[in-house]
Amino acid sequence: MLDQNSEILRVDASLVDYEPVPVGEYGIISAQEAFEKLRDDHVLTGKMEFVHSSSEGLHDWYRSYPDNQPVTVLGYLSTYPAAQPGQPALVLLDGVPVVGNIDGLERLDSYSFIKVTGQYVVENGIRKLTVESWDRKVQEMPFSGTLSREGDQVVLTRDDGSGTQYALIDPPANPPLDIQPPASLEVYGMITDNKISWTFMRLFDNNYGGGGGGGSGLGFYKLNLTGTPVAFPTATPETNANLANVEYVVKEGDTLAAIAQHYGITPEKIIQANSWLEAGVVLPGKTLTIPMAQPSPVLGQYTVKEGDTLSALAQTFGTTVDELMRLNNLTDSNIYIGQTLNVPEAELPEQRVEDLRGYLYISIHNKADGTSSKEYTLEVEQDGGGSGTYTMESSILNELDTYNALPILVTGTIDKTGKLVVDSYKIPYPDLHFQILKGTQKTEQVSGQNVVVFTTEDGKSYVEFLVTNNIPNTTSITGIQGDLIQQELLIIPDEMFGGMPVAHVYQSAIVQENGPEMEPTANRVRVFNAGNDPSAPPTYTQPDLIIDQVELAYYVSNPYYQVNDPNYSRRSPYVQPVWHFHGHYADGNEFDVLIQALRQEFLLPELAPSPGIG
Repeated sequence: MLDQNSEILRVDASLVDYEPVPVGEYGIISAQEAFEKLRDDHVLTGKMEFVHSSSEGLHDWYRSYPDNQPVTVLGYLSTYPAAQPGQPALVLLDGVPVVGNIDGLERLDSYSFIKVTGQYVVENGIRKLTVESWDRKVQEMPFSGTLSREGDQVVLTRDDGSGTQYALIDPPANPPLDIQPPASLEVYGMITDNKISWTFMRLFDNNYGGGGGGGSGLGFYKLNLTGTPVAFPTATPETNANLANVEYVVKEGDTLAAIAQHYGITPEKIIQANSWLEAGVVLPGKTLTIPMAQPSPVLGQYTVKEGDTLSALAQTFGTTVDELMRLNNLTDSNIYIGQTLNVPEAELPEQRVEDLRGYLYISIHNKADGTSSKEYTLEVEQDGGGSGTYTMESSILNELDTYNALPILVTGTIDKTGKLVVDSYKIPYPDLHFQILKGTQKTEQVSGQNVVVFTTEDGKSYVEFLVTNNIPNTTSITGIQGDLIQQELLIIPDEMFGGMPVAHVYQSAIVQENGPEMEPTANRVRVFNAGNDPSAPPTYTQPDLIIDQVELAYYVSNPYYQVNDPNYSRRSPYVQPVWHFHGHYADGNEFDVLIQALRQEFLLPELAPSPGIG
């Protein structure tokens, strides 16, 4: 980046440090051979596959500001120290240089979100933002919902079930109005005087297929440049080819590796038996053909009670202690009360539970035919970490509607399908509710562990717990340590950590001047409409793909680590040839496949270090 005098303000570079003299000459496979490897999903090594979501169906709006008139701007800061000592740092707001009253901005972290008042000016062809004042005690928030016109205003109606409405400050000329599911809209900004001062909005229309990207393949082989070939393992002959296969319906959370381990075979064998299966990817609701001799039973779950031992459970479920240890990745036979174990479901008995404690979650599922159903689930925390979830059935469950997301005690029976049939319940804390409290955060050591402590305005301190995994918050600070913030908390009586009370944090934001008061959201019933219900089994269609380009390229892993860190452990010592296939699917999503081009005699049968695919 240059300034108006053609002086260099900033240089960005990614440099690959390599010796241009070749190591030697080595044979490579042909493009046709590489293509056959691309098509063969049994080949997982020597291959890297990447998928990038199509931008089709994705529409963005960015807020613009006029020149030569007062404006209030929200944006992200970036700071670059001067190359020459003694010169001022280059400070940018959303890529535009800032000048004027910027003292202190260079000391903020890059990507800090700030509010600036000032004017945009153009000097010598370069646009700048002249700053009059700035404030870092602001926070950008996402708002999802629908836009509509009300008079001369564009209004966002939130889709979180609250029906809350906010007018947009300086809306775009062509906003996406009155969208219908499955299209969705997200507006980013902050609340000012009960209006959204927006910065960016994104529409996912009916054609949008998803976000982000992903990859598969195991990576490349290590190189063998000694001139002496190393033998690769040969495929093991099938010993059970005359025996019947097993059909397995993929469940949520299943992975190909876990399914293969459960049935005692390799992932490659499962891929070979299922022509529709993309390498390493299994989809909930799909049926896999498992080539088996004697299939392992389908797994169920059992919650350990007082007096249970692994040997007694093995006898109950008609299996062995070693098999139970294998199914649960146990290193010894010790188990604890409340632990959830994988067990052979075929022998799963009904299990009586008394005062089983967990968090109640209620959801409404609207179906395409206009009907709806209400689902009650109990999320039970385990002493060893993690949680188990039970769908509940009973005629008395509607009595619990006012206790959504709060702890309850349930007595009943877990049947053979894993459902919890409720006989009775208790509310351990009838007056418990979610609270919005203001205060400050700081990191402290409690019981030898670094944690974040939240101190309220009235001087009460709590160890923060993250609701996502019910463990202490160790690093997440809202704003800068010491900022006045507001948080939605659940404080359960007598729950302690290291002698201090615990607060479960559901949302957090900096307190903004004249900004809105936070509202509780954790106790809202979740509503899933037809088309976005996660409990509905997904449909899957085998995709077609078109290859647009084939080229011989050169590849090196971790090029960012090639300069200034020659001893970095995952640094690749070689630039090597690869066949690169680029193309797209029928839905517009793009893919890239890299096939290691060296012939097998120049490879070793083990994986090379790699940062992975994603």
